[in-house]
Amino acid sequence: MLKAHHRCYLAAFLLDFAVSSGFTAFPFFIFDHLGGDARMSGWISAIQSACYGAVCILSSTFVGRARNGLIWAQIGSLGYALIFPAAILFRNPIIIAAMTIAGVTCMALFWPALQSWIGSVPDLRLRSRRIAHYNISWSLGLATSPLLAGPLYDMHYSLPFVLVFVSALLSFALVMSLPHELSYFGAATPEDLSSRAEHTAISEAHLHCTWLASFVGWAMVGVMRSVFPKRVHELAANHDLVVLFGSMSWERLNLGPATQTSWLILMLYASRVITTLDMGHRHTWHHKFRILVVWQIAAALAFLGLGISHSLFVMAICCLIIGANGAVSFFASLYYSVANPAFRHGRTAIHEGMVGVGGFVGSVAFGELASRLGTSWPFVYTPVFVAVCLAGQWLLFRRGMERLHRSQSELGDSDSSRNWT
Repeated sequence: MLKAHHRCYLAAFLLDFAVSSGFTAFPFFIFDHLGGDARMSGWISAIQSACYGAVCILSSTFVGRARNGLIWAQIGSLGYALIFPAAILFRNPIIIAAMTIAGVTCMALFWPALQSWIGSVPDLRLRSRRIAHYNISWSLGLATSPLLAGPLYDMHYSLPFVLVFVSALLSFALVMSLPHELSYFGAATPEDLSSRAEHTAISEAHLHCTWLASFVGWAMVGVMRSVFPKRVHELAANHDLVVLFGSMSWERLNLGPATQTSWLILMLYASRVITTLDMGHRHTWHHKFRILVVWQIAAALAFLGLGISHSLFVMAICCLIIGANGAVSFFASLYYSVANPAFRHGRTAIHEGMVGVGGFVGSVAFGELASRLGTSWPFVYTPVFVAVCLAGQWLLFRRGMERLHRSQSELGDSDSSRNWT
């Protein structure tokens, strides 16, 4: 039988496989069966993300109190399996929105619990590798399912939702098999805590700015799943979509827009996997704020490219960059959130809440702008949004470092002036 942490990886893979299948097919279900547009897709996706983020943040006050935090993951995976795919049985937009929102909200209980469990590894280097493998697992679920969900939707709209149900149910069964974290990892000893004190303190200084960076990364992901499909849909309908700088027309591909969009989203998630793997086996990125800045600037320019290009090749390159940025910010946020064992449960809930809040802001703002001003407009002006968020991150980073330096000065630490940027 698989080891417990391997079952955790597989459970994460299967649930995000289910989630990505649903998110790939759902916008096209709105366009084709509800007569909706980018605004409807954006608002439903935004409310899903808002409720997800709100429940994550609220749960930070109680998730750590359960004798076995995995009970929340069990409730979350089962709830998603039963509620989200059943929404397509109806044709009322309000009922469909309510059911998909309820299904997505269930995940707010799943992910913080699983992240806290895998973040219980006492050894820092082993923890980094385990978190990397965990992130790779769910990223692979996100990356591979659109490749199947898109063609399945083009065959029959219900097939991706059947896939959602089966995958999420299997994830529930795997979570049920996981042992309590203390019995599997053991508790950290006072010696462990003492040896990690400096690392924990520096991680605390970087925590809040990486939460905001993760918010930015997931705002972009929210746009990619809710608004970007409409841009591809429109370009295909107007015969403006080309493969490579006009050298091959869309018609010669003989593929539906759902399938082609799924390939582009595959690029985004595949990039997340590769970047996460690299981060898990390197430690040079630890406590380096500038790395977050560079990747967010690159992702902002990639969004600009999505707004002005009609080339699938260029769009694929942009998706690779956006995916890498999402991996960098999410990995850093999760790594720093589990650094302090005393606050691990609550902070993973807040960390995951930034995923939902980011998805909400991205989907609402970009959905409205796309509906009012055209699908290219919000992509073109994304660098302005990122610049504002980077200013906020810099302020949070400086405040964190000031707190660190004050605490080190109080302890008489001779290295208090060390530059960790």
